[in-house]
Formats: sequence, structure tokens, C-alpha cells
Amino acid sequence: MGSILDRAFINQLASSDSSPSSRNIILKLSVTRYVDYILKEELGPLYIGIPSLYKAFFRKVEGLKEASAAIFKKCKEGDNLLYAKGDWRDWPKSMGQNNVLKWFNNLIKLFLGFVKEYRSAPKT
Repeated sequence: MGSILDRAFINQLASSDSSPSSRNIILKLSVTRYVDYILKEELGPLYIGIPSLYKAFFRKVEGLKEASAAIFKKCKEGDNLLYAKGDWRDWPKSMGQNNVLKWFNNLIKLFLGFVKEYRSAPKT
């Protein structure tokens, strides 16, 4: 499945005419069977919920827990919430790579502003 020909076939199916016909729907469904496989092949193993990750990599970062908690709290405050009800504001409707990266870049800029405010705020 990982050959160049297989990928070319899948790319061709994925970019086929989008007119609403049963043939195109079936072709699109056949492509989705391979999405997990292709992502795993391209990205390698992905892990979530790794025990002791924080302890292994971030425990020596002084004030990280307090700062991240304060910044996340700020995301959930005010009239123009950045994070509410389990969702991030302005998440792109089109999940294309460029849309998501643009959204994430804007989010990082906001976070950096929050960090600057957090660092300059008097500690009590």
C-alpha cells in the first residue's frame, strides 16, 4: 500500500470530479480507508497521555504550571472568549493545512502576548 503507485492512485481518487454521483461517493469512501495508514506512515507514531511526560521534559521549567494555568484562564475570560465550551475560537471551517497553520500562528501570537502580560504583572 505504501508504494508510489498506490499513493498516486489515492491522490487521483481524492482529486476526482466532485459532482454528486454514486461513483464519486464510492471512490471517496474507498480513499478514506487508507487515510489512517498514510498518516501513520508519513507522521510516524503519535502518542497521547504519555505517563510522566511533564515530569520528564518540563519539571525544571520554573513557573510553567502557574504561567500556563494563568494563560489558559485568560483564554476563558472576557467578552471575546478565545476558548469556550471545549472549542477554540475561529477554528477554521476548512481543515486544509494552510488554514489550520494560519489559525495556529494567530493563536501563538495571542499566547505570546498573554505571556508578556503575565511576566509583567506583579506577583502576589
